Amino acid sequence: MAKIKLNISHMGVAPAIPYLEKIGAKMAGSTKFTSLATDTAALVTATSGLDTANTNYEKSKSDTDQMMTLRDNA
Repeated sequence: MAKIKLNISHMGVAPAIPYLEKIGAKMAGSTKFTSLATDTAALVTATSGLDTANTNYEKSKSDTDQMMTLRDNA
């Protein structure tokens, strides 16, 4: 069986997350992909992990910006 190509290399992380979530949800709810249940679950899990990591990254950037402002104004 050929590998599924998602063609997301041109996307940034933030736009890719909802796109991948939509694909994962459609695959999980489709009878055509029952033989790929493990791969579908892996996609959903990886997308969730990516979302969490991106959220943590964005929070870290925001916190760092705030600390830099505090330092600069001290």
